[in-house]
Amino acid sequence: MAEMIHISKKEYEEMKATIETLQDQEVLKQIAMSEKEILEGKTHRWKDVRDKI
Repeated sequence: MAEMIHISKKEYEEMKATIETLQDQEVLKQIAMSEKEILEGKTHRWKDVRDKI
């Protein structure tokens, strides 16, 4: 017996875009670099950044 799920076209398109993004090696490198910078405390509070704009 086959199992099925139903999702909206919008949700399908979002999932498809996520999969495509995660297959991009450059994007994955950027994510890894960002995670490293977060762990190292190299971040800024949004309030401080917003106030400088």
